[in-house]
Amino acid sequence: MNMAPIDKYVTLRGEEGEDMQFQSSVTSISIDSPQKPRVALMIGFPWSGQITLQRAIQETTQTSTATNYGQSIMLDSGLIVQELIGSVPVFEGLEEGPFAFSNSKPFPTSGFVLTKSYCGGHCISCWPKEFFQSGEQWFKECLSGAKYSVETERTEAASFDYDLVGKHVHLIRNPITNIAARFEHEFESWGQYNPSMQRKYPLSRKGFKKWCRKFNDNMVSVGGVSRRKSEAEYYLTTRELQDLSWKFPCHTDFYRLVQWHNHVNEIAETLRAKNIPVKVIHFEHILADQAGTVYALIEYLELEKVREVFNVTTKGLKYRKDYFSANEKRHIKSYIKQFSSQATWRDLYKYFYH
Repeated sequence: MNMAPIDKYVTLRGEEGEDMQFQSSVTSISIDSPQKPRVALMIGFPWSGQITLQRAIQETTQTSTATNYGQSIMLDSGLIVQELIGSVPVFEGLEEGPFAFSNSKPFPTSGFVLTKSYCGGHCISCWPKEFFQSGEQWFKECLSGAKYSVETERTEAASFDYDLVGKHVHLIRNPITNIAARFEHEFESWGQYNPSMQRKYPLSRKGFKKWCRKFNDNMVSVGGVSRRKSEAEYYLTTRELQDLSWKFPCHTDFYRLVQWHNHVNEIAETLRAKNIPVKVIHFEHILADQAGTVYALIEYLELEKVREVFNVTTKGLKYRKDYFSANEKRHIKSYIKQFSSQATWRDLYKYFYH
């Protein structure tokens, strides 16, 4: 097999002054080799179970999964490091991705390599012109990401050809917990870079609502223009929708989530018509039966299960109380239903009737 070896070390200074070394010894596979995987594109709105599934697949099959975002790599410990190890493309000579998500495990030599993509339209503090997308624009971002070079210490945009893709995985999570999980991720990141934000927006219903008001519901540009004025031009086009959007926190994020799933389902319908498989995985199924979900995914990827036991913990939200009141959830249901395609509502309605 024609391989391109890549061995890189990155040294950091630890808390006590000791050297911390991160090593990547992963080999790209020749695109001309008969012993190579195809890409299974795992698309999910952020915080829908991507990391859990990737770590479980890597531990169980002892092979690397892949990612569109080559600046981030998972160590064997489960720690994800960013812009520390050079991006390693799955296929030799295809430097635009996808890239290894493990720093040590080899790529599978058959079947499908699970490849993470968030696609488009999922930004947080952005304006409608940035996330209001056509299906074509959105899907283009499913094949886009970034690569990192240790030599230049730069992260650059990258995108690969759809011809590499043979299967798809569509991740779905309860919209209520999905949006709350984005806040919890932001909260966690503040602890490392900006602790004052944790004090200003604590991990509670009150802190969440305050964060939504500032960065989502009532966002104002530097020039003093309200984002709601722009929203009225793009999607809050009726008085009913405008009034409804005031009745629960983070209305913009809920719109982004629904638009995102609308695009997935539109693309999925086209793919299935061409006999291209699309497997749906609900985050809640991972919580209820992690082993069963992972083993079914391994079978779908046509990979070999090397280990029966894997050490991956799947957790729900850290804040154990409700971020949303019962009345707010009713308004969210109405809001989501009005924006959902028939296929998207079939995927999401069950979360509001339990």
